[in-house]
Amino acid sequence: MSVIYKHITVVIGIVISCASLYLAVPRFISSLYALYPNTAYDQNETQIPLNILENCITDLTDAISWQRDSSYFKKLGVFKLKNAEIISTKLQVFREPILREAQKAFVDGLTISPVDPIAWYQLAYVDSLLNESNDKIINDLRLSYYAGRVEPDFTMDRIKLNYRYYYNLPEDMITIFNQQINFAWQFNPKELIQFYSNNPEFKKLTDNAINMSPDESIKFHQQIDRYIKTHKK
Repeated sequence: MSVIYKHITVVIGIVISCASLYLAVPRFISSLYALYPNTAYDQNETQIPLNILENCITDLTDAISWQRDSSYFKKLGVFKLKNAEIISTKLQVFREPILREAQKAFVDGLTISPVDPIAWYQLAYVDSLLNESNDKIINDLRLSYYAGRVEPDFTMDRIKLNYRYYYNLPEDMITIFNQQINFAWQFNPKELIQFYSNNPEFKKLTDNAINMSPDESIKFHQQIDRYIKTHKK
C-alpha cells in the first residue's frame, strides 16, 4: 500500500511540476518580447523615432500573444498613440485606424486592470482625437479621477482635457474639476499660471474655483503678472 501511495505522490508531483512549467513558459517568453518596449517606455521620451515605435509595437503584440498582461496592452496603446501623433492631422484617414487600435489597446488593458488613472486619462484623450461623444470622454475622465484623485505628475494634463468639455460637465465633474485646479496650485503652480495666462475663459473658472487665503491670492496674481510681463511679445 505504501508503495502505491509513493507512486501516486510522485505522479501528482510530476503533474503539478508540468502544470507549473506550462503556466510559466508563456509568461517567460512574453517577458522576453516585452524587454525592449519596456525599456523604451521607461525612457519616457516625448518624441520616439518611428522605427523604434514600430519595433515596440511588434514586440508588444508578440508579448500579448503569449500573455494578456494589462500593462502590455496599456503600453501598446501609448506607442500606438505616439505613432498616430507622428502623422499629420491633415492625413486623418491614415491616423484614425491607428487611433482606433490605441483605443482598443487601452480598453483591453483597463478591462483586465481597471484601477489605473493614467490609462483612463489616455483613453479619454484618444477618444477626444476620435471625436467620440462628450459623454464618453467625460465618463473616461471621471473614471480616471475615481482611480486616482491626486496625481501630481499629470494634474494639468487632466485639467486641460477637462477644460475643453467644461460646459458639458455634470455637477459632480465640475466639483472634481475645481478640486483639480486647487491641486494644480499646490503641485504645478508654474504650469497652472502659464495655462491661466494664455486662456482668458479659464481665468474666470479658476478665480471661481481656487480656494486661497488673501495672502495666497496676492501671491498668485503677482506670479501671473510676472509671467505675463516676462512673456510679452
